[in-house]
Amino acid sequence: MDILGCEEWTFSGVRNGHSLVCTPGKGLARLGPVIHKPQDIHLVARIVVVRSVPTHPSGHTADRDGKSPVPHHLDFPTHPAYTVPMPQPLLFRIIDKAVYDYTMIEGGDRLLVGASGGKDSTALIHYLAFRRRRPGADFSFTALHVQSEITPPLSPELEALYADWGVAPIALDVNVLGRLKPGRKMNCYWCSTQRRTELLDYAIKNGYNKLVLGHHLDDMLETLLMNMINKGELSTMAPKMTYRDYPLAVIRPLCYADEGTIIAHGKEQGYMSGTCTCGYQDNSGRKEARRKLEQLTDGDVQKKKRLLSALKNIYPEYLP
Repeated sequence: MDILGCEEWTFSGVRNGHSLVCTPGKGLARLGPVIHKPQDIHLVARIVVVRSVPTHPSGHTADRDGKSPVPHHLDFPTHPAYTVPMPQPLLFRIIDKAVYDYTMIEGGDRLLVGASGGKDSTALIHYLAFRRRRPGADFSFTALHVQSEITPPLSPELEALYADWGVAPIALDVNVLGRLKPGRKMNCYWCSTQRRTELLDYAIKNGYNKLVLGHHLDDMLETLLMNMINKGELSTMAPKMTYRDYPLAVIRPLCYADEGTIIAHGKEQGYMSGTCTCGYQDNSGRKEARRKLEQLTDGDVQKKKRLLSALKNIYPEYLP
């Protein structure tokens, strides 16, 4: 089986009992143990040629005739990165598309992920941990949890889950209340701003070139409605944004994922994620925007995606 002209490839699947093998221009790579059905083959990286080859009784990969083993110097590596297939639940496929569309992850990237302990950041860390195992993956990432006197540390259950994924989160203590100016009221916006500032500072000081945030499709559309209604401007969170004054970009790989899909993924994977329960919460504006968004779209994910697409399909001649 030769597949030419494909843009992407993955490492799981078989065809007529043969292992799926790729020649991306850097030698051969074995796909590892077969644990998926052929229809589970997913797209994750650029290729030149994909072909299937049989296995020789000697244990080495056989040539096309199924009889002659491939010479040892052409045999496939057995590093875990090559032999652990990438799980591809729906959420991961959605993130893959966003990463590809906006070129969010590139060779040599050092990513800093904000690990709040909630479902969104946990899903991102889960994705990145397994994407890092793909052959040819040329990036690294660190999970940073910003904790304060009003936000709890990561739960032991969640830390154990991270450990299973090969992730060792870093905790950073911040005095959020102590930064509040006299006469000012503590609120969600102030807290999130302070935690974001700490993430940015840590990324810049420690040589990370991209900050990964867990805002999803619903977050972006809610912000769009809030800015339109309250500020009279057409703006929202960008899937990828490069700062003008800092050597840093912000990426939001969940930009195509609606909240319902993330919740379903968390339940399926058994995430032990937490939610902020501090006594300072005052996000009535966002709750109202969420209600309006659900009314506008009837909760239909496809309608939400079309709203996002509308921001990229602008016809100035039909606007004031």
